[in-house]
Amino acid sequence: MKLFLLVTISLCVLYSQAIHGIVINDITVPNLVTISRNDSNDTINLDCDYELSDNEPNLLVKWFMNNKLIYQWIRGHEPAVLPYFRDFIELSKTSDEPDHEYRGLTLTNINIQLNGTYRCSVHTGAQYKSMEKDLHIVDISDDEISFNDRKVQNETHLECTVSNIFPKPILTLVSDNPNTVITMDKANVVLRENAHFDASLTAVAQNADGSDNFDCYVSFEGLPFNISAKAEADELNENADSGALNVNTQTVVNILFVIVTLLMF
Repeated sequence: MKLFLLVTISLCVLYSQAIHGIVINDITVPNLVTISRNDSNDTINLDCDYELSDNEPNLLVKWFMNNKLIYQWIRGHEPAVLPYFRDFIELSKTSDEPDHEYRGLTLTNINIQLNGTYRCSVHTGAQYKSMEKDLHIVDISDDEISFNDRKVQNETHLECTVSNIFPKPILTLVSDNPNTVITMDKANVVLRENAHFDASLTAVAQNADGSDNFDCYVSFEGLPFNISAKAEADELNENADSGALNVNTQTVVNILFVIVTLLMF
């Protein structure tokens, strides 16, 4: 009998909480955003998907970055952005429903200052719930990567350098030959004044048979993203060739225009 009463009371409490409370289903915060030469992420949309019980008299939604309040919205009022974050938030409606109008926010002027942990908290008169996720920003918009390999007697000396990159990079030297043994030195990583990093790594490869294809990979701890030094070099060369072709085409057009003009007179 006591067990039955205990179970009944527990179910009543759970039912009451389900009817009179807050449920945060999920928050939308991208795990990884890259800032590169070719891709421009003008904005990042964050959203807080929650449910409220009917007739909640009060509603307050707050957003924090790294435990610092950046944004808040009281139902029935315009949202407010904290002064130190106004350059990074673009105000816009998330929904036409009164309980969800400004629950999310749009980040703008994307740069590494926005890298961090974002938390949405939802408050009513009696309850409070929150959820947080990490936003990782990788900035390769102005980085430089170089890789060199040279034969020295029976060994191949490898060197990889990367500059002006964020976050802190991890360098790895590899070969497509499974029999090649690569002994890497300790990487040298330096923090720049602009909060980006420079890094370099040297290594010696043994048992290379002359047909090895070496490469340097740049990765970041905990992130599903890496860069191949050779692939980036090929891309830069391709862009340079494309630019030269455009310049040459424009030059030809200009010359033809001059010739036609002279013939007319």
